[in-house]
Amino acid sequence: MIYIISNPWEDISIFIHNVQMTQHTYKNHIMTLKGLLDLNVDNEDMKDAIYKLASKSESGEEPDYDILHIENKLLAGLFYQKMFYAKKAGYNMHFEILKSRYESRLDDFDLIDIAGILIDNAIEHCFEDSQDIYVTIGQTSNSESNRFRLKVENSGPKVSSEYISNMFKRGATSKENKSGHGLGMYILKTKVNKSKGKISVYNTERDGVGMIAVEVEV
Repeated sequence: MIYIISNPWEDISIFIHNVQMTQHTYKNHIMTLKGLLDLNVDNEDMKDAIYKLASKSESGEEPDYDILHIENKLLAGLFYQKMFYAKKAGYNMHFEILKSRYESRLDDFDLIDIAGILIDNAIEHCFEDSQDIYVTIGQTSNSESNRFRLKVENSGPKVSSEYISNMFKRGATSKENKSGHGLGMYILKTKVNKSKGKISVYNTERDGVGMIAVEVEV
């Protein structure tokens, strides 16, 4: 399924609004700690307050704002929306931004389609033993290329050449109701071929959990 943003500026406005809300929340947290210091609260109560604030931040209630550094704000808006969509579906999405700038033979909306397809595919195929999805944007530091690179990892089985071949076939889907499904990865491959790009599918491991990584460079 192609991910289409009917009004990209609306996504970006929501994104900015939520960043501002989070900044306001953190300001309140800092003011709370300052107030405790001014009141000469004893060490145990202070430790308890700091622990509660830190636990709230680590619990995933606050979103990952590393995506703010991505130069393409349309992509940033998409990642932001997908992050909350994944959360509602019971998954945690982790972002790593290696490089915020890139060059590509595809336009921004093709890149949005590719990113949306990869993330939707990861959510659809994630195994129950891990609710974590990892998204890496940008080239590694030792790469000589500056082309757009996106890697998405989700828990899954060992990949074989047959598995990879079937993955990009038109109509391939794990859904019981196959009508209208199974086009995403086929469209993805079409767009990558259009840019004379690369697709790699391989296994990785995160915290002892076997993962499938799908990586595109366009």
